Amino acid sequence: MAIKSLQLVIIVIALITTEVQLQPLTSGCECPRGDRHSQARFCKADYVLYGKVNKEDLDTAEPLVDTSTNRYTVRILAAMKGVRERVGSDIIIESPARGFENCGRRLTVGESYILMGNNGVDGKKKIYICDLVTQLSNFSTDEAFYLFTRGLYSYRFNCARRCNILTGESKGSRGCHFKFDDSKKDNLGCLARHALCKRQRRGCIWYNDDKC
Repeated sequence: MAIKSLQLVIIVIALITTEVQLQPLTSGCECPRGDRHSQARFCKADYVLYGKVNKEDLDTAEPLVDTSTNRYTVRILAAMKGVRERVGSDIIIESPARGFENCGRRLTVGESYILMGNNGVDGKKKIYICDLVTQLSNFSTDEAFYLFTRGLYSYRFNCARRCNILTGESKGSRGCHFKFDDSKKDNLGCLARHALCKRQRRGCIWYNDDKC
């Protein structure tokens, strides 16, 4: 009953969240194809949260240099990983001001995003073009459930137990494997929307991959 209630809440939130068109990658900022799966992003990220962008402070210095930084004030709506601040608090997230030239990305004030990023050497939260930045409406119901729950069927629980998404056929590595081909069973897009790499005993298996 609790699972159905959580899924209903997620669907309602998704319906009221506006779609966003994310900007395409440039040749200088190519991202690993395996990172199309949200669990892979979650496992690699230092922090994961769902938040609303309330303020944008752009670096307007001329000329912009590699250290030029845009700063975003984000209100935390939900915190899943690496966030000490409480829900309802504001945090600052930085991104390179030179945009795609330096693998930075722009956020839109007033929009709410799922953010999976990393901490810089200075300890501050950063967001780059290869990090996951998307609106909740872009997540399937399965993805949203794995993201927001904290139990056995969550990204949080299974990433902590080293169940990640792996490419190729490396037999000795713990994780869930997939291939880059056109066969239905190995379709990463479908696995990303529906399947979880779940811990089982001493290994990891695909859960809910029968939809693919």
